Amino acid sequence: MPVVEVTSQLINDVLVVRLIGRLDIIGSEGLERKLVELLKNSTGNILLNLKDVSYMSSSGISAVLGASRVASTMKRKLALCEISPSIQKLLEVVELGNIFPVYETQGDGIEKLR
Repeated sequence: MPVVEVTSQLINDVLVVRLIGRLDIIGSEGLERKLVELLKNSTGNILLNLKDVSYMSSSGISAVLGASRVASTMKRKLALCEISPSIQKLLEVVELGNIFPVYETQGDGIEKLR
């Protein structure tokens, strides 16, 4: 069983990917590959819902950054939604707050990415 659960659903032409678990070195293993696979097998922009991510380390950031770069080469956007205050703080500390659009709710993210 994977350490991080990944589910996806296409909503209004936006691929919503929900991550559940800890995005640490173990939980992030294979995550970038899975996100890239989802990108290649879909169309439209991608919204990562991090509501149920309890922790994110540099490994988790690296996986999301890698997927974001692939999305960019495909002329698509990758955004985050429903992130916890601690993950928001982490993104600010490592100066990635402007790399990913961050939306308060999944609905806001879908509306902006359609």
